[in-house]
Amino acid sequence: MQSDKSLCALYNYLNNSDVKNREYYDLLRYVLDQKIYFFGGNFKNPHERKISFRDKLKEKAITLTFAYFLKFNSKGKKSINKIKIWSSAYFNVSDKFDGQEYLISPPPWIISKSFTQLSDHLLFKKVRSLQLKLIYADVKDLLTEHFFNEINEVKSAMKNFIIQKDIRALFLPNDLGFFEKLSIQIFKELDRPSFLLNHGLPGIYGSRDDNRTDYLVVWGEAIKQNYVNAGVNPDKILVNGHPKYNTTKIGNLKFDFDDILVLPKPLPGAPLGDTYSLSDRGNCIYYLLSLQNVLKKFGVSKVRLRPHPSENVDWYLKHLDNDFFFADMDDLETSLKRSSLVIGVTSTAFFEALLFGINYVVFEPRLENGNGLDNYTVVSPFDGNNRKVPSAKNEEELLEILQQKAKVDVSVLTDYINPYFDPKLILDKIK
Repeated sequence: MQSDKSLCALYNYLNNSDVKNREYYDLLRYVLDQKIYFFGGNFKNPHERKISFRDKLKEKAITLTFAYFLKFNSKGKKSINKIKIWSSAYFNVSDKFDGQEYLISPPPWIISKSFTQLSDHLLFKKVRSLQLKLIYADVKDLLTEHFFNEINEVKSAMKNFIIQKDIRALFLPNDLGFFEKLSIQIFKELDRPSFLLNHGLPGIYGSRDDNRTDYLVVWGEAIKQNYVNAGVNPDKILVNGHPKYNTTKIGNLKFDFDDILVLPKPLPGAPLGDTYSLSDRGNCIYYLLSLQNVLKKFGVSKVRLRPHPSENVDWYLKHLDNDFFFADMDDLETSLKRSSLVIGVTSTAFFEALLFGINYVVFEPRLENGNGLDNYTVVSPFDGNNRKVPSAKNEEELLEILQQKAKVDVSVLTDYINPYFDPKLILDKIK
C-alpha cells in the first residue's frame, strides 16, 4: 500500500482500497476531516454537536427564501454584456474593479443578498441540497456511489451554467473546501483561470494547500518567498498588496504593561499542510500558564484574553486564573486600539497591531520536535530568524524581550504587505 505522508491512515486506506473514487475522497477530505477531528469544547462550533430539528427547519427556511429571491430577481432581466466573475474572496474585490466592464458575483454555494447574483434558483437548489448533506450527513453516507453520483450531477449543472452565462474567472479565499475544490476542477476543464486571494498571513506553507488554483494572490514579496521555499511555482504567485492596509503611516510603537492583550495559540480544526499532524489542546492552557508566570515578574495582575474567532473563550477561562485572565469581547479594531501591548502567536493580528501603533511581542514556545505548540512548523517572520521581529520560543527569551522592551522594526510591514492593490495584475490573466 502506497502511503501519502500528508494523509492519515484512514485516507491512505480509502485511496488505496478504492482507487477509482480517489477524486471524490480528495473533494471530501476537508469535510470528512471536520466531522472526524473538529470536536471539543475549546471550539465555538464543534462538529460533534447534535443538530436539532429547529436547526434543520431554519436551514430549510433559509433555502426556500433564497431560492425564491433568486427566482424573483432573475425575472425580466436582460443578458448583461460584462466580463463575469464568481468571487467568494474575503474582501470585497468588486470595489476595486471597473463596474462598467466587470460583473463580480458570489458563487451559488454562498448565500448573499447581492442583486448581482450569478446563479439561478434551479442551480442554487441543487447546490444547496448537496451542501446540506455535506453538513448534516454521517461519514458513511458520504462515502457511497449514490452520493458520488449526486456530486457528478451538481458538477455538471455548475459547468453548464458557467458555459451558459460565460463566467470567465473564479476568485476564492481558500482551496480546501468541497465547493472550492469542485469549482477549481470545473474552471480548469473549461480553461478559465482561478485565483486564490490570501485572506491572512499564512501560518502554514506547503506545496499542496494554497496551490490548486491557477494563480495565488499574496500581499507581499516575503509571503511569496515563503511559498516558493515550500515548493510552489513562483510564476503562479502574484504579489498584489491588500486594499485594507496602509503601511506608510506608522509612528513609534507603544510598549507598556498597563493594558496587555493576549492572543493564545489556536489549534486547527483538522489536519492541514504537506505532513499529517494532530494537535494537543492541552498546549493551549500550557501557553497561557507559561505567559502568566513571566508577566507576574513585571507586576502585571490582569490581562485581556482574546482566542481565535473559532475558539470558545469560556472553555479557556474554566482552566485559568480568572483574576488574571478575562475575556476581551470588543471587536478587533477596538481591542487593539486600547491595548498598550499585544503578546501572541503567529497571526494576521500581528500586522493589525503594528498598523495601530501597538508593539506585538511574538511568543511561540516549541515542542521537543521543534514544532510550535500546534505541532506545525513556526513560519517566518515569527520563527525567530527575522531580525526585524523579536520572537521568544521559551520563558527566558520572553522575559528578555519584555525587560529590554524590544520592539518590532515596522519596516517588516512593507516586506509582507505591498502598499497598493492593483486589479490589473489579476485582470490581465483573464481571457
